[in-house]
Amino acid sequence: MSKTRQTVIKTSVLACLCVIFFTPALPAWSDESSTNASRIPLGANKKLLFKTTATGVKIYRYRQGQKSQKPSWSLVTQEATVLDAKGKKIGRYFDGATWKFDDGAIVVGKMPPQSDEKGIERPYWLIFDVTEAIGPRVKDVRYVKSIETTSGLVPAEGYKDDKIGDEQRVPYRAEYWFYTDWSK
Repeated sequence: MSKTRQTVIKTSVLACLCVIFFTPALPAWSDESSTNASRIPLGANKKLLFKTTATGVKIYRYRQGQKSQKPSWSLVTQEATVLDAKGKKIGRYFDGATWKFDDGAIVVGKMPPQSDEKGIERPYWLIFDVTEAIGPRVKDVRYVKSIETTSGLVPAEGYKDDKIGDEQRVPYRAEYWFYTDWSK
């Protein structure tokens, strides 16, 4: 092998090693295009701050329908334990759109309007506009994306009218991704 060819090979190998060892590692979840998160676009100029997982229950109540509508199940609230990426409990999720972290931080979101459109996973894939973010860890949070929800669906069984007011606690799991604007 010629000396020039050996130099080119050594330089190429050295360049590859530099790229491998000196490029900062990105978290696996930083690229939304590889997940279902891209199915509900948040818009341009948003930065992912952190993500959590919640496991708990969605609480449904069987209610009388309006006017001539039949009774149906409606979501009352959620109660869930919030976990970090390692599965450690870091807070709780409750009252529709409130995250309270064990360090005292609180994020309150505004529930988005519900859609009756068929094929949309609402209320299971949502974007919450944050109305309150208290604490150093969350002070820049402006949006929360609810994705990858499993279970927690409206109860399928119907009831007779004499069961109005009954509640069902349906287990669920979801990911909550917390965002800010790029300008922050």
